[in-house]
Amino acid sequence: MKMRICCTTCPNECELDVEIDENKKIIQATGNKCPRGLTFAEKEVVDPERVLASTVKVDGAKHNALLPVRTNEALPLRLHFNVMHQLETMHVHAPIKMGDVIIHNVCDSGIDVIASRNID
Repeated sequence: MKMRICCTTCPNECELDVEIDENKKIIQATGNKCPRGLTFAEKEVVDPERVLASTVKVDGAKHNALLPVRTNEALPLRLHFNVMHQLETMHVHAPIKMGDVIIHNVCDSGIDVIASRNID
C-alpha cells in the first residue's frame, strides 16, 4: 500500500511518499529532507499521535467558565476518544494556574492533561 504523509516535526513540512507492507512495516519512504521525516513516518503508520486540546467546566470561577486544557505531549490517536469522554464529564475548581495538571497519567499513557490558562 502507498500513502502520502505530511511530516510536522520541523518547519520543512516534507511530503513523504511511503510504501508499507501488510504488517505496517515501511518498505520505502521518499521525500524527507531530514532524518526526522523517516522516524515520523514510521510512527504515523504504526501508532499516530497528536496533542489533544479541549475544555473542562470550572466550578468556583467568577463567571461561568470553561478551562482550556491540552495534553503535555502527543497522545496516541487511539486514546483520544477515551480522554474526551473523561473531559466532558469533568469539573475542576478555581483557582487554576496555567500548567497545573488536570489529569495525571491519562488512560495509563504516561501523559498528563494540563491547564492552558489561568482561572481565578
